[in-house]
Amino acid sequence: MIPNTRYLKLIRKIAVALVLVLVTMSMLSMKRWSAEATGFNRRYAGTDNSIPSLQRAAAITYLKAHKLYESLRVAHAARIQQGDNSVLAPLFVDEQKLTASDGAAFDEFGWSVAISGSTVVVGAWDHGISGNRAQGSAYVFNRQGGGWVETQKLTASDGATNDNFGWSVAISGSTIVIGAWGKMIGGNPAQGSAYVFNRQGGSWTETQKLTASDGGVDSDFGYSVAFSGSTLVVSAPGDDFTRGSAYVFNRQGGSWVEEQKLTPSGGWPVPFFGQSVAVSGLTIVVGASGDNFLQGSAYVFNRQRGKWVETQKLTASDGAANDEFGFSVAITDSTLVVSSPFHEIGGNPVQGSAYVFNRQGESWVEGQKLTASDGGREDGFGRSVAVSGSIIVVGEPFESMNGDVTGGSAYVFNRQGGSWVEKQKLTAIDGGLFPFFGESVAVSGSTVVVGAYNSGDMFQGSAYVFEP
Repeated sequence: MIPNTRYLKLIRKIAVALVLVLVTMSMLSMKRWSAEATGFNRRYAGTDNSIPSLQRAAAITYLKAHKLYESLRVAHAARIQQGDNSVLAPLFVDEQKLTASDGAAFDEFGWSVAISGSTVVVGAWDHGISGNRAQGSAYVFNRQGGGWVETQKLTASDGATNDNFGWSVAISGSTIVIGAWGKMIGGNPAQGSAYVFNRQGGSWTETQKLTASDGGVDSDFGYSVAFSGSTLVVSAPGDDFTRGSAYVFNRQGGSWVEEQKLTPSGGWPVPFFGQSVAVSGLTIVVGASGDNFLQGSAYVFNRQRGKWVETQKLTASDGAANDEFGFSVAITDSTLVVSSPFHEIGGNPVQGSAYVFNRQGESWVEGQKLTASDGGREDGFGRSVAVSGSIIVVGEPFESMNGDVTGGSAYVFNRQGGSWVEKQKLTAIDGGLFPFFGESVAVSGSTVVVGAYNSGDMFQGSAYVFEP
């Protein structure tokens, strides 16, 4: 079975044990599955219909040689910018692998990823610094000359052992937020914190450390972070004996000020409220994967008259115990995605799914259930989700347990008319043994980033950038 992250303090130990088991399994006969990128052979007016079936670098070389690449890339980017939801899915054929310049075993680089425009942030929460185990770090990459180049390593000014800095990351424009849920505050182990970095000139500078006004032992503040405009949300799923909470900060001048603490209504315990958070405009979504015997739920809050008010509780129409609906959430103005990575499908335990909700008036209505076309038992489809415009990306890091050894994958869905259609399956360009590719995903415009925290040496990790 997939390691269940609700046991927060046991994640790394379970993961290490899992890899040891899988390495043993790998001694048996295995086969490598190779996915052909869909959409490449789509016919355009006036083009040769005999385009060969190629992948990645070979596909790019062919397109450029026939003077097709730039026109396709520019046309797609323009349509995405215009919000055209009926265009063809992007052709993700350009893939680059990112690694840390000072990476080492057990760093878990790629556990978290975020992207905004030409900037990518990758978290490495288990990175050791000056002898401090799991102090953590995050790396900034920028697009330069057609590629992605590491430009800065971020660390906390007061970093210490077991801070887990980089467990969660978020970026928008000139601001980066990094969660460190293991941070000791005032003698309270794992009370947690989050750090804000701002771009000043050509560098990123730490400008503020955020903590909860009522934080306590094992609150895990910083487990998940998200922000949009002047609203920043930081979760604390361990708060109040794992009932959980989320804190909203508002940008005032050059600082972030705690504005409100979010908890679910009803007075009943909702375990792990804050497993995941997302925000877009005046809407916040908080995942509660432990709700109702781990069936899970997600809560929607809207800003009304200066306050954040719970307006809806979301559940899956076919939810069941142990699904962990709410494990990961993502939102845009009119689309909300909630994952359920432990959901059983067709007798396959932990195959996983993700649910798309559409905004209709003041409410969110379940519109579609997403699954992988080639899904199988224990794939963990939905461990991560991301949405941008007409693209949804869903991570499936444990597909390697399903006989066909691929080391994980990520699925791209494109909105066509009123439905979401699976268009492409992304895998690591260099494969490798069980890299857990897909534990984290992010998308901005027509660029997708996928984290693979066990790629390379034992848990050193990497991240992959995909572009048309």
